Amino acid sequence: MKILILVLTILTINMPHPIFSIKQRQVYHSEFKDFSLLWGKTGSGKSFVANLKFYKWICRAPKNSKFILSGNTQESLHDNVISELKKFDAGINWLQYKTVANKQRLIVKHTGTRVKCIGANNEKAQDRIQGGNEDGWYADEVIKQPKSFVDMAISRCRYEKNGVLTFAPVLWTFNPDGQSHYIKTDYFDKIQEINGEEIFFSFEDNPLIYDEIKKGFKGDFVDKIKKRFTGVFKLRMVEGKWANAEGVIYDKFDRNKHIVESYPIPEVKEYVLGIDWGYAKDHPLAIGLFAVTDRAYYCIDEIYVEQQLIDQSLIEIMKKKGWYKLPITWKPTGQFTKTQSDFTKPSYAYCDNARPDLMKQFKDLSGITTIGAVKDVEDGIQAVQRKFIQQGDGSYGFYFLKGRVPNHIREFELYRWDSLISGHGKNVPKKVDDHSPDEVRYMVYTRERGRVKMLTGSPFRS
Repeated sequence: MKILILVLTILTINMPHPIFSIKQRQVYHSEFKDFSLLWGKTGSGKSFVANLKFYKWICRAPKNSKFILSGNTQESLHDNVISELKKFDAGINWLQYKTVANKQRLIVKHTGTRVKCIGANNEKAQDRIQGGNEDGWYADEVIKQPKSFVDMAISRCRYEKNGVLTFAPVLWTFNPDGQSHYIKTDYFDKIQEINGEEIFFSFEDNPLIYDEIKKGFKGDFVDKIKKRFTGVFKLRMVEGKWANAEGVIYDKFDRNKHIVESYPIPEVKEYVLGIDWGYAKDHPLAIGLFAVTDRAYYCIDEIYVEQQLIDQSLIEIMKKKGWYKLPITWKPTGQFTKTQSDFTKPSYAYCDNARPDLMKQFKDLSGITTIGAVKDVEDGIQAVQRKFIQQGDGSYGFYFLKGRVPNHIREFELYRWDSLISGHGKNVPKKVDDHSPDEVRYMVYTRERGRVKMLTGSPFRS
């Protein structure tokens, strides 16, 4: 019965079924070349067919085969690939996901095939695959993985066949990046030389959003995704183009739309801080105070000062600015009262985790829970940028309070990509006018990633 289910699972994609597009069927059944690059627009269906192809690959591999499976982080790899493999395997139960000596592995139980599951978001990742041969490699979001890891993984892709060492296949998925990214210059642009294929996926190749029979899009996904991204991210994610990052980063920020006279105190659930550590001239300590509602963040006050130590004098500044007596009407029951206001202080501070000593000092002095931020620059910038895009009800997800946060407003207007570095395959903001944008990114993206959720109990602090 299990064999029958597996056969049906694998063959279903060959049927004229609406859940598979023509391109997905072609990719699934095609023979591997040395390099198979599935790339294109976000949400275009490339990851689904790559996951299914990898599932068939490892389940059909000879006994005791070895593979590499990599993603940007261990978390994204699990969400994008491993959880999908488990869905394919439901009812068949051939795969086992386990942790061995703090290393994640997928095991095909009936053949003993082992898959190394690697989060490759820094240079140290290469050490986890050094040595030995691999029978194949599947990389999700390879564009975000460091060149040192990619070079090492490719060097491991080799196996013996009829007494001859043979190159093992490589399968990649990605959205395009800058024109000078090493994936483009070293592989994409040399696809014929490396015995590879590059297959572009558009929105029309995902049957969940495009009807091949009616020749039209289903629902409003495409319309919404076009509004979600702006600037260089729109060119890459929505239009599927290789584009360099240049110019103003927060190009959707508009003084006429995102600066307000007041904020809705009755809707505030809690207050939080974003902190970018600094002390020296031209590198100030930047702290933003934010009021958080169910719909938006309001940047309502700031500390932006050079030569300020993390000591009691900083706490006195915060007290004088009223940060320990912030108005709030939200109650622990989740109800609001409009007849009586109480006062609270910030619930959390999100900050650069490169200085754990300052984190501890601030926490001990302020009594505020201090959290090391998720610091992914590009993803964090996109998370903040989306807050400046108009929502369905006409509102926005981020506002600045007029007259209270001049340095935040000034830096958000000046914050730019470093075109020299971006031209060499990396999307890096200039290291000027970045103090407030950095702490806003720390706060927004860490919350968006769910590391710290909004309080479910009382936000009040004694």
